[in-house]
Formats: sequence, C-alpha cells, structure tokens
Amino acid sequence: MNDDEHRDRNDLRLNASSLLHSSSILVVGGGLGGIVNAIFNLLLIRVSSTSTYSSAGPLLALGTIAASASVGIEYVAVGMITRTNSFAPVLRQLVRLAIPATLALGLTPLASSFLNVSNLEAFLGILLASLTLIAALPTAMLVARGMLFAAVSIALAEAVLRCFALLLAHRVQPVQLALWSSVAVTGGGAALMALYAIMRDRSNAAPREPLDRVGEGQLWKSVLALGLYIPITLPTWLARHSLPNDVAGVITFAAFLGSGVMMFAGPVTSALIPRIQAVADRASVRRGAVLTFGFAVVASLGVIVVGPLVLPSLVASPLPELNRYLIPACLAGIGWSVAAYFTWVRSANGESSRVFIASATAGIVLEVILGSLLDTPTSITWSPLLALLIYSTGFLWPRPTGF
Repeated sequence: MNDDEHRDRNDLRLNASSLLHSSSILVVGGGLGGIVNAIFNLLLIRVSSTSTYSSAGPLLALGTIAASASVGIEYVAVGMITRTNSFAPVLRQLVRLAIPATLALGLTPLASSFLNVSNLEAFLGILLASLTLIAALPTAMLVARGMLFAAVSIALAEAVLRCFALLLAHRVQPVQLALWSSVAVTGGGAALMALYAIMRDRSNAAPREPLDRVGEGQLWKSVLALGLYIPITLPTWLARHSLPNDVAGVITFAAFLGSGVMMFAGPVTSALIPRIQAVADRASVRRGAVLTFGFAVVASLGVIVVGPLVLPSLVASPLPELNRYLIPACLAGIGWSVAAYFTWVRSANGESSRVFIASATAGIVLEVILGSLLDTPTSITWSPLLALLIYSTGFLWPRPTGF
C-alpha cells in the first residue's frame, strides 16, 4: 500500500468517526430537546385544559413549522460559512430574512380569524415563527465551526426555561404566557449563540470564495422545508378551525407527538450532508436511512403504546380517543421523516428542489380540501398520509448520478 492509499484510508476512518461523533451529539441533543418540549406541552395542558391547548397548540406549531423551514436556511448558511471561511455572509442573510419575517406580522388578523384567537396571541405566534427562522443563522454559525455541543446546550436551555416560566406563572393567561416565554427564549438564545460563536471563532484566514458566489438556493430550500413539515402540522389548524375545542385539543396534542417522531431526521441528515457533499458514499446514505427509520419507529411505538396509558394522568385531564388520533399521526411522522431524509440527501447531491416543492404543494392543497370538505376528525387526522402519497411522486423523477 502506497502512502497516498494509506492516507486516504486514514481519512475515511477519521471521517466516519467524525460523522458518528457529530451524529451522536445532534441526535442526543435533539432527543433531549424533544423530551423537554413534550414536557412543556404536557404542563400547558395540565395547568389549563385541552380546550385551552386547542388555541395555544396551533400558535406554538407556527414556531415548529418555522424551525422546520429553518433547516434549509441552516444548511445553506453552514455551506456559505464553510466556503467563505467567514461569518460575513450571515449578516447579508439576516437582512434577507428580516424583511419577510417583518412582513409576516401583517398576517395577524387573518391568523386570528381562522384560529379563533385574539390578535395579540396571533401576533405572538407569528413573531415566534419569525424569530425561529432568524435563529437558524446563529445555529449555523456554531455548527459550521464544529461547536455542536454549544448549539445543543443552548437550545436545551431554551426549552428548560420555558418550562420553568410556565410552572412559576401559569395562573397568568397560560396561552399568552406560553407564547411570551417561547418568544423570549428563542430571541435570547439566538443572540447568545451568535455572541458565543463570534467570541470563540479563531478563524483568521481569508475567504475562500467571493461572497457573491454563495447563498444560491436558500429560498428554495426554505420553501422545501416548509413543504416537508406543514402537512403533518395542518391537522392542528384544521381541527381548531372546524371542530369543538375539546376534540381539537386532543387532535392538536396527537399531531404534536406525531411531529416529534420526525425530530431525528434533521440531526442524522445534518451530520451526514457534509460527507455526502464531499464523497458520494452510498453506504453512508443507507446507514442514515436505517437510522432515521429506526428512530422514528421506536419513537412511534413508545408514543402509541405508552401514551394513552400515561399521558392522561400526567396532564390530570381526560384525553378522549387519544390513541385513535395517535396512530395516523405517528404513521405520518414515520413516513414524512424518511421522505425528509431522502429529500435532503438528494438536494445535497445537487438535485433541484422544485420537483419536491411542486409535489409537496399538491399534497398540502389536497390535504386542506379533504380536511375542509369532510370536516371530521378522521379526515383531518389521516390527511397527512394522503399528502405523503402525493409528495412521494417526486421521487419518481430520475435520480442524480451517484445514488
């Protein structure tokens, strides 16, 4: 074996070790964050009621959807920082995000009317979504510099602080408290991430590429991320709009648990994408798919089997027919997590996002039509699986070379 072959083999071992280490940190951190977030939602139901949660859940879901969309922003921002070896592109992207995020606040009256909530509550929900999108940039700064533990720790601290706020002051308008605390920790956490990344950054090298060559595709990736996660969250909004509050509250909680099944797709993909971009490694893609599917299945089984037995006592409130709503929610979570994984893999390999955006849009439209016309708990809770079927047609297009 010559020196070059020996060096290449050592590099592969180092890359595999780095991939496993990064994936472990992100998956464990994502899992802990998901658990604390679930505790927050359980506390919210416990200190109020399922009817109250039916108004808070859809507004908090706006932040969840924004977090999903921010995955695309984060991936592109990490690439920009890595290619330029500089945080300078982040400021440009901040300006680009701040404009639509501010304009989105103008949708407050529409959201208030559709979800039957106050203007202040709708405003806070949209503000939470806007700040969550912007928070993708500080997260990208940490991830790009390998500060994964810091990123996970700050995100986990945000989730814990929300729970403490709810415990200490739950008698003061629990819906507004949940929204105000979420807004505060999201904005504060983003500022802390950015400050920490800047203070710890030791890169003094010149940019590797001109700034005008980076950032392409961020809009499409962000829109694609919305298309991946809106379908599984739509039942919360449709139920709040169409069904009695007590039924809508249970469906909203089931949809939240189902969307939690998807949380492992992001960490696995985040750890895998740098390797895919460097080497078209089919074995790594297969391992990532197995990990994503395995985590989702185990999480779903835990939710479906344990949830109906334990959750009603934890929230000190009946959750009628919870299992009926959990099964479609978790099945959708498994399917959409695998679809999201393969979508990001193909996107990282250079495939256009527009095919998937088109199929996602078609699925969402059909889901809204089905949920609105039939207007029943069954049609609303099973509609994400129909949207998944429509979305999957995007995979019928020819695969890019190498996969």
